[in-house]
Amino acid sequence: MLVIQGDSDANVVFEETAGIVRALRRQGLEAAGKLETLVVPDERHGFRRWVNQLLAANKTMDFLVRRLKTDDGPVKSQYTIHPHTVTNHAVNRRWMGCHSDPGFVQTPRGFMSNLISASSFGFPDPDLCSRGGHMDHHGNCTSVPSWTKWVGRHATGVSIGLAPAVVFATNPSMKVEATNGTVGVANRGLGSAGLFLEAGRGYEFEAWVLQDTNVTLFAELRDFQHNITLSHVEFQPNVTGPAWGANWGRVNFTLTPSSASSCHAIEYGSDPAVDCGLNPGGDAHPCLVCSGELVLGLVDGGRINIGYAALQPGPWGRVITADGTALPVLRRSGETLTQMGISVVRNGGSVTQAIRWKDWRGSLWNRPSNTQAWGATLLAGWGMFDQVDLAVALGIEPIISLAYDLNDPGDCADLVEYCWGSNATSWGKRRISDGHAHVYNVTTFELGARRCSLPIVHSYENDNFVKTGSGQTKES
Repeated sequence: MLVIQGDSDANVVFEETAGIVRALRRQGLEAAGKLETLVVPDERHGFRRWVNQLLAANKTMDFLVRRLKTDDGPVKSQYTIHPHTVTNHAVNRRWMGCHSDPGFVQTPRGFMSNLISASSFGFPDPDLCSRGGHMDHHGNCTSVPSWTKWVGRHATGVSIGLAPAVVFATNPSMKVEATNGTVGVANRGLGSAGLFLEAGRGYEFEAWVLQDTNVTLFAELRDFQHNITLSHVEFQPNVTGPAWGANWGRVNFTLTPSSASSCHAIEYGSDPAVDCGLNPGGDAHPCLVCSGELVLGLVDGGRINIGYAALQPGPWGRVITADGTALPVLRRSGETLTQMGISVVRNGGSVTQAIRWKDWRGSLWNRPSNTQAWGATLLAGWGMFDQVDLAVALGIEPIISLAYDLNDPGDCADLVEYCWGSNATSWGKRRISDGHAHVYNVTTFELGARRCSLPIVHSYENDNFVKTGSGQTKES
């Protein structure tokens, strides 16, 4: 066995690896020459320095060359492949797996089709603030604001900010008010780095707004660097909200840019209004800034509250299922997984300690929203079931990981029933009510996810039951 560990890993902490090594030593593996270790100073979960990545790769290659043997002796480090004689051997599909951790914003942001950062307006995250973020004008604690004020000419009596007392889907809303003139809020995507918009392509816009006065609203795609309107729609909200908010109205329509937004690379930290995340160093990781933005607001004064706003490519830019449904997933991301040959996706990782799965079902706008910052957030609108739908559409096996922190054995049993139950079961009926008539084809569930899983094992032993897809229980 070869064990490689960064001594500053905060995810798989050093002591856990050291405990495994001590146990293997007690079994005599090291004395027998069957255990090798490499500890890399000042490295974290996923080595950041290129020299250390090479060090680990070379150590692994050296280990495999020395340890793997064939009928003709030790394996060689170089081979000549003759394509006409190659036979396709059966390989376990789970060897070609992909780990997806939605706890780090760059992972779900690479999949989800919603281009807007902070579609819902959540309360600030005190932990993020303590790690160096700052609170923006609407109460979110981020390195840069997700939403900014947009004030047109001749606007008077302008008031824009978070409204904790006016709640939408358990979150505060954004109040936009003016006596006269055009006023609103603008969003430039993750890190305020700007949106890349394609010319002549339709983008689906959706928003939930609370109309307190008889007003006309507008939604607009803009090239803010050149001060050009790319697409503009004016509308009056139709009050047809859910039962808990009858005054909220949902609006949705298509915005088609007349021209594309432009993009260019900048040096990390050169623009204080843009957050490109941690600078990995080297020319291979530019900070890319684009000129597109979404603006939502009032045409000529009045007052509204915005509960949710989203923008995504039409079906042309999203993954399509076998029955023709356009998933909330970027088409290019799905194509990349297919080109990589990925055959299994595990949705989990460190975020499993923070996910209560029952909070992540149903409509995208009715899911929890946290602040948006690189490497430190959960995204509203992207959860385990979106990952499952993506996997099934691409012929990939999905795996769901749950920790015991927020999901007890009963919750896990409910999850199995939610995935597989019919309309005759309690949770199967809820899945259908949530808009997913077909079952979620998940056959593998992982419990624990990296941490010591003895508490959840003991909890299952004490409960002494397993819930089946039929809604019945049986002794384990």
